[in-house]
Amino acid sequence: MKKSHRPLHKNYFTEWLGVYFKMKLKVNSYRPSPIVYTVLDLHGYSINDAYIKTNEFIYDSYINNVKNITIITGKSGKIQKEFKIWVSANKYVKNLKIENNGGSYKLDIKKQGTIK
Repeated sequence: MKKSHRPLHKNYFTEWLGVYFKMKLKVNSYRPSPIVYTVLDLHGYSINDAYIKTNEFIYDSYINNVKNITIITGKSGKIQKEFKIWVSANKYVKNLKIENNGGSYKLDIKKQGTIK
């Protein structure tokens, strides 16, 4: 059985549920290893879409055992005003820290198995 010819390293991006994964294929490797990005930028989203994206991003970070994520909301606007309410209601968030004078937030995600 012949193996397909692949370049030594190939980087490409794919989107799954709004989370971008960086995939890297190596020679004779048939399973790409995902690297989950830990930053979500909510600029340009409506408030409903931003709420959905935020919850999906937090859940995907929890599933992939990511400890810290950063979500950029901007320093003003409806999303920035509602963001703290969204995060306080989310059961996967352990801690919230304000960065850039309220323009972005750093979230600590709970470990898997600690949610009841």
